[in-house]
Amino acid sequence: MRKWCTEIKALDPKTKHLLTWSGPYIEAPSQQLAQQYCDTHGMGYIRVTEYWLVEEIDDHLGDISTFEHYN
Repeated sequence: MRKWCTEIKALDPKTKHLLTWSGPYIEAPSQQLAQQYCDTHGMGYIRVTEYWLVEEIDDHLGDISTFEHYN
């Protein structure tokens, strides 16, 4: 299951400027279902982006690399 990246638009408490902040990762099979989950669980202020997290494991070293993938 994919972990979708999200964003939140909110005022910066110090500058009072409207900024875009990184939100929580949402696990869902599609972007549409991730947004639906947010909307129905009291997180309608969150926008699910077209990016999701991908984790790759180096078989030789056992290291895990995490990066964003564009839909």
